[in-house]
Amino acid sequence: MVAPDAAAEPAPPVDVVQVPEAAAEPVPPVDAAQQPDAPNAPAQPAAAGADSPELVDALRRATEAVAALDIDPARWCVDGVRDGAWCLTRDADRWLVFTQDGVRRKGAEFNTVHEAIDFFVGHLYLRREEYRPSA
Repeated sequence: MVAPDAAAEPAPPVDVVQVPEAAAEPVPPVDAAQQPDAPNAPAQPAAAGADSPELVDALRRATEAVAALDIDPARWCVDGVRDGAWCLTRDADRWLVFTQDGVRRKGAEFNTVHEAIDFFVGHLYLRREEYRPSA
C-alpha cells in the first residue's frame, strides 16, 4: 500500500485560470496615422467636442487591436454598421456589438464602450483564423 503524499499541493480553486506566459501571442502595434483611409477607422465626431478624447482614443485602440489580428477588413466595423460584418457601434447611451445580416442583428448590448470593446475584440481574436482574408 502506498502512503498518500502529505506534501502535495492542493488544487487551485475552480475560478482561477492560469495561462502560461509563453502561450500569449504578441500583438504588434499599428499606427493608425499611417492608415488614414482605413475602412474600419472610427468615425470622427460629427461636431467639435461631440466625443471625449477618451472615447476617441478607446475606439482608435479597438481599431488598432483588430487590425493587428490580420482580419479581413470586410468582416468588422468600428463605430458604424456594415452588413455581414462584426460591428461595434453606439445607440444613444448604449454600445452594441453584433453581426448584421440584412435587417437581422445578433449580438450584445453594453453600458460602456470599454465593455463593448472587450467583447468585440475578444470575439474577433477567438475567431481570427476564420475571419482572416482568403489566400
